[in-house]
Amino acid sequence: MCAKSALLSDTLNGVIGIVNYIRANAMRHQQFRQIPQCDDEAFSVDLPYHSKVRWLSQGQVLEKVLSLQKLIVNFFEDRNISCKLSEQNFCRNATFLCDVMSKQNQLNVSLQGETKSIYDMWQKIQAFRKKLTLLKSVLIRPHISAEYVPQLAKIAGRWCNVKE
Repeated sequence: MCAKSALLSDTLNGVIGIVNYIRANAMRHQQFRQIPQCDDEAFSVDLPYHSKVRWLSQGQVLEKVLSLQKLIVNFFEDRNISCKLSEQNFCRNATFLCDVMSKQNQLNVSLQGETKSIYDMWQKIQAFRKKLTLLKSVLIRPHISAEYVPQLAKIAGRWCNVKE
């Protein structure tokens, strides 16, 4: 849906390129997985593959890349390669895309099932459209609410916290 816009499509392709660069070569992938975690965060350092066949995975890939942003940027810097995640605009677009895609994924999951009626699904789609309108009005405000766009709100004050 929103990934069809040119800017967000380029952002998604950039994130996919970052993941593919790390995952395409077995040695690079192993080196990335062996990066020691500096923070107390208890999550896997591995990146999931992206698959266009499984488009629901795009949201998960975006979330994982954003959660590992500092490690990915450091990994690229160690190899003297520029990483788009160190750019403020790219990072902002990726977080916005992550937020919208997570909402879209929630809608898709809620529409699945044999016991769903057409009327209930139609109401959920209409509610989603209203949420997008609300989201547009929220983004115009100077203060970004974590209730509506949690990933974007995380970076609003620090704008990726990496050098620009």
